[in-house]
Amino acid sequence: MRPTTRIDPDRALLEEAVTINRPASELYQFWRAQENLANVMENVVSIEKLDDTRSRWTVKAPGGKEVSWEAVITNDIPDRELTWQSAEGADIANSGRVRFEDAGDRGTVVRATIAYEPPLGT
Repeated sequence: MRPTTRIDPDRALLEEAVTINRPASELYQFWRAQENLANVMENVVSIEKLDDTRSRWTVKAPGGKEVSWEAVITNDIPDRELTWQSAEGADIANSGRVRFEDAGDRGTVVRATIAYEPPLGT
């Protein structure tokens, strides 16, 4: 499935779902170790684990610059769902959710939704 981008005047919303032939528990563990995501997410330079619920994300920005912010896990249901949001004062206010849904013999459907407020507007 291709990502869907919906834009309103203040926020961009990205949604994508993919079926992966792996158990939900394995995929959840990969996402829970957020520093792994820098290897598979476009434009993410690095993710540094600060503690069990906080991490510092650095991403590529227009003009060859980089932007960083602190993210906080706000809901954690093992093997089912993770939600997060940027800490107060972040350069890019954002939030997201990833869900892990059983797909039977095909593995797991991973559904990711990310909402953010581009600093220069949409």
